[in-house]
Parts: sequence; C-alpha cells; structure tokens
Amino acid sequence: MFSGVSPTRTRRSLSSGSATSGFRSRSRSVAIIAVDTPVADHRPDTRQLAGACRVVAQHVMRPAVVVVESTVAPRTMRELVAPIFGEGVFLVHCPERVRPGRLVRNLRGMARLVGVADPQVGVLGTELYRNIVQADLVVSDWETAEVIKTAENAARDVQIALANQLAIISDHAGVDVRKVREQINRLWAAEPLILEPSAGVGGHCLPKDPWLLVSGLPADASRALVEGARALNESMPAHASAIVARALGDAGVVARGARVAVLGLTYEANSDDERNAPGPRVAAELERSGMTVVRHDPFVTKDDVVAALRGADAVVVVVPHARYREADWDALGAAMRHRVFVDCRRAFEADALRGIGFKYRALGVAALR
Repeated sequence: MFSGVSPTRTRRSLSSGSATSGFRSRSRSVAIIAVDTPVADHRPDTRQLAGACRVVAQHVMRPAVVVVESTVAPRTMRELVAPIFGEGVFLVHCPERVRPGRLVRNLRGMARLVGVADPQVGVLGTELYRNIVQADLVVSDWETAEVIKTAENAARDVQIALANQLAIISDHAGVDVRKVREQINRLWAAEPLILEPSAGVGGHCLPKDPWLLVSGLPADASRALVEGARALNESMPAHASAIVARALGDAGVVARGARVAVLGLTYEANSDDERNAPGPRVAAELERSGMTVVRHDPFVTKDDVVAALRGADAVVVVVPHARYREADWDALGAAMRHRVFVDCRRAFEADALRGIGFKYRALGVAALR
C-alpha cells in the first residue's frame, strides 16, 4: 500500500478498474509520469524517466496532455522529455510535493508548480490539477519549475547542514546547541532560522535533489555550498558514533566490544520508509568502531524492543518513534547492562532519564557533564 493512502481506498480503486498496471485506460489523452529519478555518482540517472516517456509516447492518444511529476534536473524537460514526445503532446512539469503518511492530504493541500513551454498549455495544466489541488497553482516555464523544486530540497539540506555544524561546534565548545538554536530563532523572530540537528539526512528526495540542482553546471562553476552541505550531512552518522563512544567512556565502558542498541531505522518518525535512513549508517559506523550492534524499529524489524535492549551497554535513538517516546524507560533500562542513552533528535527529557539512572547524551551537548 502507498504510505498515506488507506487500504480501503486502494482496494476500491483497484476493484473499480480506475487503477491498473497496464494501458487499458478509458481515456489516454492525459498521462501523468511519476517515476524515480535517482542519482549515480552525483549525476542524474534518467533511464527510468526516459523509459517511461517512451512507453507513454507509444500509447498516448494525441493530442494529449502529458505531465511529468518526477523531480528532475534543470533542462531535463527541454533536452530529454520533449524530444521523446515530439508533436501533438502538451507537456507539463508539475513536480510532486508529498511526504510519507500525508500523501492524499499533501496532494490536495500543497501549492504546486505548473511548468510549461507555452502559456496556453499552462491553462490546460491548471484546469487538470484544479480537480485535485485545493491550494495555489503557480504557472511558470519548465526550467523555472525544475530549479524551484530541486532548490526547495537543496535549501532544506543546507539548513540541516547548518544545524548539524552548530551541533558539532557546540559539542567542542561545551555549550548546548538547543539554547543556541532557541536564541537565534528568537532574535530572528520572523521564522525559524536554525533547525534541530540530527544524525543525518534521509528520505528519497533530500539526499539526491541538491545534486540534480547543480548537475548541469559547467566544470568551472562553483558547487561549494551544495557539496559542503551534502558532505557535512553525510558525515553525521560518524559523528553520532563518536558521541556514543565518548558516552560509553564517560560511563566507564570500553567502546570496543560494547553492545549497543540502535533504535530507528526509517528516515522519519512513525513511518515505515527506510530510504536513505541514517539509522543503518549509524549502526554501520558503530560496528566499524568495534561495537556489537542490535538494530530495532517497530515499523521494520517487528521484534520486541526489550530483546534489542537486553544486555546493551548503550541505546542510541536515531528516530524518535512515538512507541519509543511513550515507553517506560525505567523498565526498559532494567534489561540493559549499562544505562547509557544517546538521543540523536533531542526528543527525550534529559532530566527525567537522568533521574532513573541513565547517562544521557545528545547531539550538540555531548561534551557537557
């Protein structure tokens, strides 16, 4: 099932014949393409998109409206998609804007871009999406829509990188990054400038879309901001692993050979989406440091969290699922050999955990005692 779409809704669509896996559509004058657009070695891999376009071009009933919802690098519509379709097809680029668990709500409630080569096609695209979207529909040219969509996620990646950089600085300066963040945001006032740090960036879009944004730049053009943000965010699992080792040392436990439970293998809380999740990367870094790692996630492993914690010297919460936040940590701690708690998202009350005997550490406060 699709995340955010109820099983009942899916079954109803399948039984009615409105959702199929073939080309028996009642009307083939409108087609929407929404396929994966991954990156390989930081370059767009357009094979899935090109393949989907060729199949649709063979079956579509012309004149037709064809919409590409896939997130693509700037100039992809003009240089890849348009030549495949040729004449008789009105092409629209309306990049998808959804998050796991909020699919239907986002489809209806989030503003969308309608990228076109001809303003008249913009009218067609707007009429089509007005049947679905209850928010603003903004018409632009193809390239502007492509840049906006990829820049939206690149901007988020840069914001996260700044938060993570401040967490690293705070670790070494002996200050609490949350206090730093709160005061900056309070002085900024208009909107939050600094986000919460984390053990890395996950999901389908954020790790790849910045590379799509800069992929068409000439060799002598700077990519420093995007490259730096990506590198810093990719380094956070190793930073989280270092915090775990330090926390174990502070508790008198030798890190090499220690048993560590990593909780949270999806990329965001209360979701089963594992794509590019930082949890497995944190676990891998811990194993590289000689620790024994047990992985747990209520949406992935399905096993008992008590079993994961049994005999553990430390627990690392990478993703704060509600089941973790609402758990009885005094009871869970009883299964552990040592009560060392590393909070990668600052989702737990430090004083409450310390009150039941945990040594608590978090990103941005690991150097504090």
